[in-house]
Order: sequence, then C-alpha cells, then structure tokens
Amino acid sequence: MFESPRVSAHIAEARRFIASSDHRWDQINLNLLQTSPAAGQGRSHVDARVLTVEAIQDYLNHLQPHGVLTVIQNSTELASRTHAAILAANGNRDDSILSFQLSEPTNPFSHLLIARNEAFTNAEVERLRSIATDCDAVIATYPSLANPATDDRPFIFEPSKRIAIHALLAALLALLILMVILARERHTPGNPLSVTAGVLIGIASTALQVLVIYRPQTALGSPALSMGIGLAAVLGGSGLGALFFGHFATAKFWPQCSMSAATGVAVFVLFSPVLAEYCDTMNHTLAFITMGFFTVLTCLPIGLPFLAAIHSCKSISGHVEGLIIGCDGLGSILGATGATALAMTAGFSMVGWTIVIGFVGVSVFRPQHDQSPG
Repeated sequence: MFESPRVSAHIAEARRFIASSDHRWDQINLNLLQTSPAAGQGRSHVDARVLTVEAIQDYLNHLQPHGVLTVIQNSTELASRTHAAILAANGNRDDSILSFQLSEPTNPFSHLLIARNEAFTNAEVERLRSIATDCDAVIATYPSLANPATDDRPFIFEPSKRIAIHALLAALLALLILMVILARERHTPGNPLSVTAGVLIGIASTALQVLVIYRPQTALGSPALSMGIGLAAVLGGSGLGALFFGHFATAKFWPQCSMSAATGVAVFVLFSPVLAEYCDTMNHTLAFITMGFFTVLTCLPIGLPFLAAIHSCKSISGHVEGLIIGCDGLGSILGATGATALAMTAGFSMVGWTIVIGFVGVSVFRPQHDQSPG
C-alpha cells in the first residue's frame, strides 16, 4: 500500500502536521491513540493531546466540504470521552457526529466515531445505519461528560483515585517531617521561617517543572523534546538568574526575590498557551528555539528565593544551610506529586497560579537580616 504512487508517507507528529499544513482532506482518520496501559503508567497525556478539543477543532478546519473526521477507539470510556471532546469542538452540534459500536465489545476496533462540519441528513444517517448493520454494529450513545480533554488538561482518561491518595499521603508525610524539624529547631532564631520557606520553594520550583514540561508539548509534539526543554529551562534559566542577579538574593531583599519569581511564573502562565498555539504552526526548529527562549526568560528569577533563604541562614548557624536544602528536597516530593494530581483534575493553568501563590507566600516571611554569626 505504501508503495502505491497515490500514497504519500509523512513521518511527523499528527497534530503539528495538520496544524502547519494548508491542505484540506476528504477524511482524517485517527486510530487507537490511547491505551489502558498508558493510563496506568500516568502517560495518558502524551497521545491524548492529539484528541483535545483544540486539536479536533484543527482537524475539522482542515476538512473539505462534507469531509469527515473518523476516530476508532477500543473501549466505551475512551469513545465517550472522545465523543465529548468532538461535541465541545463543534459547538455541541450532535447532528454532525455519529457513533457506532460493534456487538463484540472485545474487538480492538469496537467504536467508530464519524464527525464533520455539516449536519448529517436523515438519508445519510439511514445509509450509514444500514452499512453498520451489515457489519454487526449499531449506533452508540454515550453519557454527557462535563470535562472533555483540553490543552490545559490533556487527560482523556479520568484521573485515577490512586493519584489523589498518593498526593494526600505525600502531603501528610511532608507535614509530619516538617513538624518534627520545626520542633527540633524552634529555639533557634529564624529557623522555623527559613525551614517553611525552604519547603515552599521546593514545592514551587518542582511544580514549575511539571508545568514547563507539558506546556511546550502543545508547540513541539514530542514528549521527550518537551521534557528536555522544561528541565533545561528551569535549571538553565534559574542558573543564569543566579549568575546575573544573585548579589540581590539576600535576606534583606527576600520579598523582592520571591515576588520576582512569582512574576516570572505568572508571565509563563498567561502567555505560554498563546505562544504554544502560535508555535504549533511554525517550523519545528523555530518553534523549539522560540518556546525554549521564552521559558528560560521566565525562569530567570526562579532560583533567587532559594539563594535568599540560604543567605539568611548565615546569620544563624552553620548547619542550617543543609537543613534548608533538605527541606527544599522535601518540598520537591510534595510539589511533584501535588502538581501532577492538580493538573489532572484542574488543569495546568491552575498549577501555574498555585505556584505563583507559593512564591507570594514565601515573600511574606521575615527572615534574619545579614549579620555576623554571634
């Protein structure tokens, strides 16, 4: 089939290929993009972004008149969530989507959804119903779902209850350890504030990595490339910020450092969705450079609150720097788990605003100002 002169093979990420193309097609077909093991491994976002509401709008916009989008799924859960996303994409016009289900539910091609921009006529519905009957299939109906997958929450599977339980257990463990630390260090001036700030900074900085890994995926498609940009941007951006602005990261400028970090995250939250959508239509290399540069810039002030927390410990005792580093790691565990659970249930934008609140919370502490250890 691929050797036929009528076939052109393109090796590319599906959504980017469609978005950057000027072609219009009679049919766009998507087959079995999500699997149950993907949900179990927490990777349901990787391919689900190909079936978000925004992605489906792109596909519908690239159809010829009376062209169709067809999606094949292998379970009722995936079919119903795909159905919900298509309805959200076409303005809830249920007359322009048809769903069929084979009578054999174990068949890996058991659900077929057909959508287009125009409404199906009664004659077309009857014709398709007759063909479906010949194939031992019937028209399927799915329950209404309030939260279809979107670019902000690209999880076509419902979040697992295990994730929420793990997040809760991580939070309780972190709080227990923090209480023990504060009880041991309560007689040392300034320590409880510094320890609590260390935990909050760890939460915010690690949760930010969750955000900057997934947002560029809309622009770049490749999960591995998006992960590389996210981690490199947080580490490289905060490192450059420490190099250029680290001399301001003292206890005296603690609030300014934390508010600068909050501002950087807020800029990322506000503009990254629009920039990612714009980059989706760019040349892949240019999109990589644009998204990477923007992410590095917004991450420049991220490391300053941590430096200020370390600097404030110099006026207390030598062992406190290690204590703050440990608490930062403790907060990172909580931040990674909590951000993942929050992203699946509320969306990446909510993760971002939670990070902003975390950095603002750090700014209200009043650590020791510079002074020689006594």
